[in-house]
Amino acid sequence: LGDVDGALLVVCLDADAPPSWNHRSQEVLHASAKTVGNRWFDKHQVIACGAGSVSLLFEHSFGDGAAWNRWLEAATADMKGEISLPRLPEVSSLGAGSGPKALPFEVPPALEPALATARREAEEMTRTCRTAILQYGGYGKQRIKQWKLSPDGLVQMAMQYAYARLHGRIAPTYESCAMLSFFHGRTEVIRSAHAPGAAMVAALLSSQEAVRPGYTPRSKGDKQAAIRAAVAHQGSVSKLSGQGLGVDRHFLALSKMAQREGVAPAMFGDEEFGYSKTWRLSTSNVSTPWNACFNFGPVTDHCYGIGYLIHEEGLVLNTTTWAASSEADAAAMRTSLQASLDELAAIFDP
Repeated sequence: LGDVDGALLVVCLDADAPPSWNHRSQEVLHASAKTVGNRWFDKHQVIACGAGSVSLLFEHSFGDGAAWNRWLEAATADMKGEISLPRLPEVSSLGAGSGPKALPFEVPPALEPALATARREAEEMTRTCRTAILQYGGYGKQRIKQWKLSPDGLVQMAMQYAYARLHGRIAPTYESCAMLSFFHGRTEVIRSAHAPGAAMVAALLSSQEAVRPGYTPRSKGDKQAAIRAAVAHQGSVSKLSGQGLGVDRHFLALSKMAQREGVAPAMFGDEEFGYSKTWRLSTSNVSTPWNACFNFGPVTDHCYGIGYLIHEEGLVLNTTTWAASSEADAAAMRTSLQASLDELAAIFDP
């Protein structure tokens, strides 16, 4: 165990090739009943499948996506000869003691029933998460910029609209913000559910309302204006969070201080305050040209976890939900995201 714990990462070699992107995503995030015994979830894992594709699963407690991306981007560019990283000393040959060696685990018979139970429970856990990947080819970063909009801001507002199409409202939303400008900075929350976003959703949903006397549909110009206002506000919120002016990490620090001092401020027990940080959408953008898929799990009972990539000519949105949720449905969200992105294009294209 000490050897494994002291390693930088664990390499997992799977014999089979996942039959689809959904299956590949699931194999990387939580494995399957067949492969769960070939994982070590306390470590970073490099997972190679039988078809030769390689994926990475990061242990998140001590690191974040921005640092991982920087590492992988440099390694990928070096492999392609696009940059030249400092070279490690060459090793002319492997000595007798430097090759791979087996790590035999001696399991006392008394532990075997517990291990069998743990294996069954692990296999069952692999069935608790649902995944639905949308590989959207309608447009990407290039076309969104032609509309003079922030690509990330537009995708965030598309997710707000997609959620509202399913649930009739917007809901607490987490977008991860890297705090790399601060020493030991980790993350802050970009709260993507806000008043301009709600106004945008209302404008877009108005076209789906039942026609009634006196009803006047919103014009394309009105919808464009609402979307631009929402995306602009999203950019402002993102900038504030990146400057350390978000609210969630400050609230976290205050709550920890209150616990340490043995006090219980009424705010932390307020129902609306609790709802405001019960994320129904947990989202993160780690776009890189070499990455084909990115995902993570839902963070609350009825949450959609959406890891997304914004490429020049397309988008990849990977949605996860808990199978036991009575409200969140990954496949339904994928369908709603497709429809929402299509509608946004129809509004901005001539």
